[in-house]
Amino acid sequence: MAINAIRRNSIAQSMEEGELLRKICHNVVGIDLNPLAVIAARTNYLLALGPLLKHRGKEPLEIPVYLADSIMTPSRGGFDLFEQEKVRVWLSIGKVELPRRLATQKGVATLTHLLDQHLETENPTAPEKFLAAAKAKLLDCYDEDELKSKGLAAEKAWQQDASLICNLYGTLHQLHEKGRNGMWARIIKNAFAPVFLAPFDYVAGNPPWINWQNLPEGYRNETKDLWVQHGLFVHSGMDTILGKGKKDISTLMAYVAADSYLKDGGKLGFVITQAVFKTSGAGQGFRKFQTRRKVPLGVIWVDDFSEMQLFEGATNRTAVFIMNKGRPTKYPVQYAYWRKKEGGRKGGFDYDSTLEEVTGKTERLRFVAEPVSRDDPTSAWLSGGALALKAIKQLLGKSDYEAHEGVNRGGANAVYWFEILTDHKDGTVTARNITEGAKRKIDTVQVKLEKNLLYPLVRGRDTARWKIRPQAHLLFVQDVKKRHGIEEEILKADHPLAYEWLDLQRPVLLKRSSQAVRNLMKKSEFSIFGVGDYSLAAWKVMWSEVANELDAAVVGKTHGKPTLADHTIVEICLPQRDEAYYVAGALNSALFRYAVARYIVLHPDPHILENIRIPKFDPGKALHKRIAAEAERLSGGAADATEPIHEHLDKLCAQLWGVDERGLKSVQSAYRELYVTAPKEKAVEEAAEKESES
Repeated sequence: MAINAIRRNSIAQSMEEGELLRKICHNVVGIDLNPLAVIAARTNYLLALGPLLKHRGKEPLEIPVYLADSIMTPSRGGFDLFEQEKVRVWLSIGKVELPRRLATQKGVATLTHLLDQHLETENPTAPEKFLAAAKAKLLDCYDEDELKSKGLAAEKAWQQDASLICNLYGTLHQLHEKGRNGMWARIIKNAFAPVFLAPFDYVAGNPPWINWQNLPEGYRNETKDLWVQHGLFVHSGMDTILGKGKKDISTLMAYVAADSYLKDGGKLGFVITQAVFKTSGAGQGFRKFQTRRKVPLGVIWVDDFSEMQLFEGATNRTAVFIMNKGRPTKYPVQYAYWRKKEGGRKGGFDYDSTLEEVTGKTERLRFVAEPVSRDDPTSAWLSGGALALKAIKQLLGKSDYEAHEGVNRGGANAVYWFEILTDHKDGTVTARNITEGAKRKIDTVQVKLEKNLLYPLVRGRDTARWKIRPQAHLLFVQDVKKRHGIEEEILKADHPLAYEWLDLQRPVLLKRSSQAVRNLMKKSEFSIFGVGDYSLAAWKVMWSEVANELDAAVVGKTHGKPTLADHTIVEICLPQRDEAYYVAGALNSALFRYAVARYIVLHPDPHILENIRIPKFDPGKALHKRIAAEAERLSGGAADATEPIHEHLDKLCAQLWGVDERGLKSVQSAYRELYVTAPKEKAVEEAAEKESES
């Protein structure tokens, strides 16, 4: 498409064909790490050149699509390729290193020509003779001015570089002797090509979407400095353990591309995971929009395709963004929200559809986006219609309440989850462990346990808006004061049945991989994670984190015991009934739900209360008590509890946040448009993904 556009350009049409061919090959360049992608792109490039090829002249024509690592090659080591004594690339044969003084277009071209000349013969030159034969031509590639500035003679520089050159030739010589010969010199030349590419006016790409944790260990180690230099590691310690450190390599590629390949004033457009704009932790470094050299990057447009499944066989949330190098990001940013008119995420069109077919079967809502926190420009983006967003701003700020994730067993559900079968009325029960969906498989058995250690447990399937029905029990052997498992000697003495069961399952518990759980297991191997004093609160407001929307409900004690939450549940722990219903009413209002949905597309986690505020309950305020009463009415099975919008509750909550009638109506209208009238499919894949991550 780019080549055809150039050929159609009026200026290009007045050019001599040979000059136009050279201009195109200088200006339209590609890099990819996948050999098949490179072959396909080179073929398409040739087809696009078409009749221009006959004007190429006698010189060989190089199709500028390179098999190379666009992240590592241009930015090895420090801020610049030339800040070190050697540069390297990784190939299938391993690490290939060149002296820094030869890392120039002339140096690489000369060296690879010499490698070909001395290897691709019937009698390849021996390694010890290659240096002598190549020395004069390689010395001619040195920059004399650079050597003089360092007070370094060419001969001295050669002595420093000779071992690297000899090692490279020796490696290729061994491959030649093993019959693995023929292309290595050209592959090396190709791999270093990104170093010599001039900055471009436009960069476009669809980088791989791979989490840092899923990258090969060697590549993580090699790129670690780059992540730090580009400011993409902003969390450490417990934040990283809790998932805020899940960086995606697409963000690093975007920053390297802007830094290394893009001119000042140029534009970059990338296909990227929509999570980089919406996640509260992992995308924070990306959203600083500034290169490692402190050059601003101005995001000027985002297309949000998260409601459509664009990639065959993959369930993901896609976005395309365009940014301008050299200008800061100014908010609000124009944000187009795409959705299909019919057919849900998976229907409507396919890869062969034309642009006209796609635009005809979709609608694009003109939204704007800006950081959810007024004080933190790197915070997750809030997006929506301009009027609705203006109203939602009244809700922004830190809440007077704190939310927590529920109990995390480190994947050992089948050890801690139980269904009570028989109450023996003597302080013990017979219970069956629940193995359905357990990450670590163990047999389903019946076991006798102390009843006082089994607490009602709320899982994702047990929650809906206004309703919670616990259907399982958790074997709870945690010391909430010390925040680790009860010491084994105490557990053995006071609760021998539970100790016997857990001791039998010790091999399973020791396999738990969560770093946080492993740290607690140093105190007690029966420890679980995500427990504190708050866990035993009498009243709780809970909602499922594995969801597209926030649906909250109140739960009190069950059979006299505090109700505990699974780690896929978010809970706000409270001391009194009215306060719990007041908080649930605020959470379930259209205002709060729309604010959450437009800033977190999936998994409404505890972080939402860091940015969307619920004022502290005051029993002396009539408005607070009226919100609590209305929420309790809806929780009690009122006929209108299943309605998507609760008019009376919304009016009360609008007063709570100071939203006027016009603002409330705009939010309710926007909420209906996106979450009531729009075709939706259940997020089964997302739920499975969340459970898998856990």
